[in-house]
Amino acid sequence: MLGSGKSHVRVPGRSPWPLILCSIVTAQALPARCESTISASTLAAADNQRFRWQEAQASWAHEGDISGERLMIRGHHYALEAPFAGIRAFDGREGAAEGGAHLLAGLWWFEGAAGFQGVADWHDAVGRFVLARAFPTSGGTFTPRLDVGRGPLALYPVPLSLGMFSDRAEAALAWRASRWVGEVSYHVELWEAATAPGRVENAALDEIPSNRIQSVQGYVLTQSGDWFDWGLVGKAVWSLHNTTVPTQSFPTYEYTWYPAYAPPFSWEGDLVARVQTRSDRSLSVSAQLQLPVVSRETRRWDQVSVSYWGTAPYQAKGMARWSFLPATAVQLTGSFFAKPWERWDPRTAGTYLQGSVGLGLEQKI
Repeated sequence: MLGSGKSHVRVPGRSPWPLILCSIVTAQALPARCESTISASTLAAADNQRFRWQEAQASWAHEGDISGERLMIRGHHYALEAPFAGIRAFDGREGAAEGGAHLLAGLWWFEGAAGFQGVADWHDAVGRFVLARAFPTSGGTFTPRLDVGRGPLALYPVPLSLGMFSDRAEAALAWRASRWVGEVSYHVELWEAATAPGRVENAALDEIPSNRIQSVQGYVLTQSGDWFDWGLVGKAVWSLHNTTVPTQSFPTYEYTWYPAYAPPFSWEGDLVARVQTRSDRSLSVSAQLQLPVVSRETRRWDQVSVSYWGTAPYQAKGMARWSFLPATAVQLTGSFFAKPWERWDPRTAGTYLQGSVGLGLEQKI
């Protein structure tokens, strides 16, 4: 089961930092503003291994010229409808809450957040701190960023990774010019050891060791201001411990990462295409497609390592936002993820499929 959202490359639209942080140099020229927003959203996700995940979230945010605050509460429901590849069926619920704030001081950006995921205690505490500074030049704006934090292990916390946490750090350099935006970054993630009895039929896997996953990634994307943009992305990932662990007694072409996705080594290069309407209209629509061009992944079973070509995922996502009142908007989102077993062919046995759909309502007050 593919349990982590770390298998794909982040580009704008997935990560807002290049666009947010580059606004540091222009924020002081904007008219004074101070507004609050309340929002509610729901998201449902499913995969081809009979895992289902739902999320409901409510949040409040206050935005001023140089600072802002936010509060969020969220509830999750997870269910693995039937045993899969040695993983036992599961059904459960989990809550989360978080508060945060940011400050713009000249060309510096500070942001922090703290909360919990699961139980409101120290073990389940999560948090994040971001420090960035913009450097305007004649060729564009360069923004180095440091991002550290602790959070849930997997983006989609499937039963294998429920209750597990990781410590993360990222150093990045973003660049924004008149018609281009790009970023290069180094990311390290330390999985915390955990005990997870009863999640798989193999009791020897109840003790989950710590792990270190490192990645280098980058992208460049056009910012034409028109209906179409395109770009290139690349990523390389390697882990201290392999997670291609057999959770059943016989081999099969299925993703049974335990507790989440961390191959010994993988790399990929992708092409990104994006279409959008103008964001200042009452109805705005955007869609993005990420197509793997070249990729290779090493997998290991016991002492045998095998490398496969064509393993990077095909990804698509879309968004429609309708501002039907001056201070009210509704947003619909959707995504699709298809990771082939090999040879770029998502129709073969072993392909991992995942999809999600979300609906949100936003009200300015």
